[in-house]
Amino acid sequence: MEFSTSEGRLQRSLTLHPKGHPTGGFAELTVSLDSGDIISYRWRADEDLDFNIHAHQEEKVDYFLESRAKDADGQFKAPRKDHFYLMWQNPSSDPVEIELEIWV
Repeated sequence: MEFSTSEGRLQRSLTLHPKGHPTGGFAELTVSLDSGDIISYRWRADEDLDFNIHAHQEEKVDYFLESRAKDADGQFKAPRKDHFYLMWQNPSSDPVEIELEIWV
């Protein structure tokens, strides 16, 4: 999934299958931001999910936030111009429903 800040807001309902499922058991949202840009996010799930915000620099992955929770409500300020990834992964053995919202 991709989110363009020109869209203003993105809302989605997803089913995350367990790790090892052919779909990968995760969802990832790509956001291109300039240094200092801020996005807000809110998500809720049936069960705990692994959530992180990261970026890739060649072979290196920079993690800016990592957590395991059923929900989150926060903001992310880009430390540099880059493509950033909000990622949710289902660590359980059952599918998990997630409602997410991203906005600028």
